[in-house]
Amino acid sequence: MASKTDKNTVKTVPEIPDTLAEFVEQHEELAGCPEFVPAHEFSVAQTCDFMVVDAVASDSYGVFRKKTSDDVDSSLAIARMVAASDSFFEKIAKDVDAYHKWVTGRTPTVLVQVFTLLNAFYGASLGKSEASRTPTGNAK
Repeated sequence: MASKTDKNTVKTVPEIPDTLAEFVEQHEELAGCPEFVPAHEFSVAQTCDFMVVDAVASDSYGVFRKKTSDDVDSSLAIARMVAASDSFFEKIAKDVDAYHKWVTGRTPTVLVQVFTLLNAFYGASLGKSEASRTPTGNAK
């Protein structure tokens, strides 16, 4: 993803690192982020749950980009995205109490930023995990 800052300069976004700790260091919004199950350890159910969160987030971003969306549509899209993401990340938090403390009291705007970043990290991590997976033989 790149965005132009002027006619001659292109600002590039750094590649998403392999570890959440490195990713957190790059984004101050994630300061204090608790540990989560790494993508390469996801169960089938966790992978499917992430697919749902990713789809809800993508749909929400579509609402934000529509010129015809009103405040109600935008608010509902934010609420759906935040609720789906919160439910997912609570399930994969290694310390649920630490997760609750980390998200409690944050504004919807900050939560959208936080979950957008985490969704981007986990989306990239799942892709890396699958690309590096060693195929197993057929079950007999």
